[in-house]
Amino acid sequence: MTGSYGAALSRYLLAQHVEVSDVNRPDRTARRREGKSDPLDAQAAARAVLSGRAQARAKSGDGPVQIARMFKLAKDSAVTTRTQAVNQLKAVLVTADPVLREDLAGLNNPALVRTCARLGGRDDDAGDAVVQATRITLCLLARRIELTAIHGNDRCCSSPHWIWFSTARDDWHA
Repeated sequence: MTGSYGAALSRYLLAQHVEVSDVNRPDRTARRREGKSDPLDAQAAARAVLSGRAQARAKSGDGPVQIARMFKLAKDSAVTTRTQAVNQLKAVLVTADPVLREDLAGLNNPALVRTCARLGGRDDDAGDAVVQATRITLCLLARRIELTAIHGNDRCCSSPHWIWFSTARDDWHA
């Protein structure tokens, strides 16, 4: 069984004391010859178990590997979100008002994010809706970057398992 549903079903069956075997993926030449098909894959898996070729016991999914998998899922999500936000922030800067762009030019990434996070809307930009929208957008993106950078320092993540996930606010690179 593969994927989240297969893993959950496997855990349930193991908890019910049903023997579950782990079967490697079907032979590639057979798949090319017969075509990809879930019923054919199921038949091949059943044949592998019945013939004794598939003797590996299915993983229980309740040990340290599953714990690490969950932490990695959260970390990967935060990294992806942060990377997208950094890319979006830089894309907004390319089209920003020249005065605003020059004010932010030359800042390294951490300083740029800190500065943009404090931008927000200003009353003196009220006449120029595009500049106002740009400042607000830069602020929102920078705050998203800061949130994903400090995600590992959240109270729910204070266990020793999260040490490898913690990231200092200024320790990211775009």
